[in-house]
Amino acid sequence: MSEKHNIIPVWFFVGVLFLVYGVLILGSGLAEWSHPPGTVLAELHAPVWWGALLIALGTVEAIGVAATIPAAQSLLSQLVHPDALGRAQGIFTTAESAMIAVGAAVSGYLFTIYHWLPFVSAAVLAIALTALLPRLWRDVEGRASVAAAGERAATAMSSARQLAGPVAEVTANA
Repeated sequence: MSEKHNIIPVWFFVGVLFLVYGVLILGSGLAEWSHPPGTVLAELHAPVWWGALLIALGTVEAIGVAATIPAAQSLLSQLVHPDALGRAQGIFTTAESAMIAVGAAVSGYLFTIYHWLPFVSAAVLAIALTALLPRLWRDVEGRASVAAAGERAATAMSSARQLAGPVAEVTANA
């Protein structure tokens, strides 16, 4: 009898932690809504807004991690020979952990220069990488299983280029 072990990434728990903190902060903000503390700008009810924001961010992160990490692991298992799968998963996890540490160190250094710099830098980097995705993925057929399954799967699936062929011929003849 074989047991199937499901590994849950730590980032899923970070999303759940955001969600729990958001609920707690939102709850405290709603509790003090009718009796705000005697502080400056207490009428803005910041705990309510920050709690709602943490709930939204935690939900998005938990769902995003739950959707993307298994997909990445699935692609890895389809593209790597079964004998090398353990090593490939180790390299994947090591690279992920190393980049988290490097990102934290670089962000800490940028924070010492200007408090806003790591946030703006991360936003600019995210936008730049997102803009590069279509160029990086232009030759990807869409599924790793197509390459792994051979011609049988390739003929069963129609690609966007095959569908665009007749349209390109009609526009070229016009």
